[in-house]
Amino acid sequence: MTNTMRLWLLVAMLLPFSARAELKLSGLFSDHMVLQRDAPCSVWGSATPGAEITVQIAGQTVKANADAGGRWLVKLAPLPAGGPLELVVSGGGKTITIKDVLVGDVWICGGQSNMVLPLSRALGAAEVLTNTYAKLRLSLAGSPVRGQPVLEDSAGSWAIADPSSMGGFSGVGLIFGRELQQHLGIPIGLIQCAANGSVAEAWTPREAMATNPALSDMIEIVDKAIDTHRSRLAAWPDAFTNWLKESDNRERRGEPIPPPPSMGQDPRVNPYRPSGMFNGGIAPLTRFAIKGVVWYQGESNGGFAYQYRELFPALIAGWRAHWKQGDFPFLFVQLPTYRPRNPETNGCSWAELREAQLMTWKRVKNTGMAVTIDLGADPNDPKQDPLHPPNKIPVGQRLALVARAVAYGEKVVATGPIYDSMTSESGKIRLKFSHIGGGLSVKGDRLEGFTIAGADKVFVPAAAAVNGNEVVVSSDKVPAPVAVRYNWDYEPKPLGNLYNKEGLPASPFRTDDWPGSTATAKYWW
Repeated sequence: MTNTMRLWLLVAMLLPFSARAELKLSGLFSDHMVLQRDAPCSVWGSATPGAEITVQIAGQTVKANADAGGRWLVKLAPLPAGGPLELVVSGGGKTITIKDVLVGDVWICGGQSNMVLPLSRALGAAEVLTNTYAKLRLSLAGSPVRGQPVLEDSAGSWAIADPSSMGGFSGVGLIFGRELQQHLGIPIGLIQCAANGSVAEAWTPREAMATNPALSDMIEIVDKAIDTHRSRLAAWPDAFTNWLKESDNRERRGEPIPPPPSMGQDPRVNPYRPSGMFNGGIAPLTRFAIKGVVWYQGESNGGFAYQYRELFPALIAGWRAHWKQGDFPFLFVQLPTYRPRNPETNGCSWAELREAQLMTWKRVKNTGMAVTIDLGADPNDPKQDPLHPPNKIPVGQRLALVARAVAYGEKVVATGPIYDSMTSESGKIRLKFSHIGGGLSVKGDRLEGFTIAGADKVFVPAAAAVNGNEVVVSSDKVPAPVAVRYNWDYEPKPLGNLYNKEGLPASPFRTDDWPGSTATAKYWW
């Protein structure tokens, strides 16, 4: 080998290392970003192993050395709300300057398609899209499926909320952020990490399911599916050889050629893989300090609503454990109405999913729920997608109201009436509620949406009336009632119209605990 060849070989060996060694920041750090106020903030990236890294902002100077793998991380002392600032990172002969950095509250916007649905498709978006909100910043994070938590990086960059950036951002998330920013007067940063059609188990850390007896079967079933697929892959060469021989023989005989053997989809890349989207989408965010999470999801888990009673709290607990910020606020949207193509004849899985969400709010600390049963698609407008109702602006506004109560401790009425207890009296059932605010209210001429049943568990439409701060329900067809349900259907007809005087709707509920349609549902994988 000549000296020239040796030189080129050395260059070829060093080039990939040099590319990896160059000073880099996580994709979460870009111009126009928002850092969480009043909290230690991590800044991280990669560089040449052993290189000294210096991070400067607002008079602070913090140093660290890249580890043997080239990774580095520093912690900034808490900063008050404000800005703009510059974040300057230097090391290995390179300097990166992040400009127009604001300090305020950062919220994660997670879930599935109704969180993804962009502002441009929301009713009333045109007026919003004419404005620029200089202290509202937006970031889109990816959610690739991964087998293990990925911490090194996150795709995406930050943008000022203006007509060029808002249209493609979550309508629910953006209105939530705008309402908070205008009310609080501080910068708000929104990181959207959501995926169409995604299931809650895909967003839940593996250990949160594996250690829960009610959820561990999901991990076991999928692990077995992965092993089965590996076995299929190992046997595929022989299967293909046999098929090739048989197809040649059939062709010579003039017979139809059979299809080749299929390897099937690899479960490891299936978007429904438990923990897959948490590992690839959320895990890279968990070192970034945040104020809390807003969540709109549940549609894809409707058929397993009873399981969601365990799964959703496990998701919340898992995220909190990975962020290591304590019980940060986790706010979510209760599902609105939906018009299915094939209505169920035995119960209603979506009603049970809404119930699971209500149970989560009642049981899990520092959570909040926005009731949206009245914000589904307009049944009189066939152009509206029943699964993706466009009335997203009031959803974001209600979430912001919940945040003011839960995350910011304001003494505001943030939700509508919530069923509390019942008593039976002379063929009637009397219902008591919490969160009545200024009192119960009826939107319309008469109270609708209630059904009643006796011991036979057969529900019939009921007459209902507000009596002070209570509701009295009855039916001539049920002389000895034992249970009441309210808005207990995909798309209740007529839709219940119980509100408080602050204009917030009552959550759907039932007084019974009779087994529902999803009580025995088995994991679908």
